[in-house]
Amino acid sequence: MKKILLPALLMAAWLLMVGAATEATPVPALILAPDLAVDTSCLAVAQAVAAGQTFAPLTPQEPEEVYAFVNLEEEAVADLAFWLDATAWTPEMILAVTATNEETMERLRDQVQAFWDYLTEQYRDYASAELPKLENAVFCTRGLQVVFVVSPDAALAEAALGKDFIKIAPSPNAF
Repeated sequence: MKKILLPALLMAAWLLMVGAATEATPVPALILAPDLAVDTSCLAVAQAVAAGQTFAPLTPQEPEEVYAFVNLEEEAVADLAFWLDATAWTPEMILAVTATNEETMERLRDQVQAFWDYLTEQYRDYASAELPKLENAVFCTRGLQVVFVVSPDAALAEAALGKDFIKIAPSPNAF
């Protein structure tokens, strides 16, 4: 009973937090990939990754919701894009966040790592068939930017980001 109750409560809280997902505008299915050498915004990063493969329908989230959901420090964030499958049936998401400086970048990286660990633990009991997506998630940095992508194909996500991003290994606690 406890194994069913916790995921059900988490899903209900998540749906309430994202506005029941029906009010948000989904990300268009066809997105042209921007040149990440020219446009380094978090929106451009999310668009480049989304253009490279087919995700579950992703919904962009408002910054206030992201700070609470991912547990990010608002004052540490200079730019942000977060798209996720708001139904929570899959853990698919694209998170790109730019820090205000090097010190806050390290904290944001640690907070995103903790979020990854949390998601992995929740999906272990909730939807274990989705765990390979989390285990192969792309977690990387470029300058002050931290990117976390849970996708159907991690190799395609990495290819969309390009060679300027430095991959970060998952924490030993994650799996």
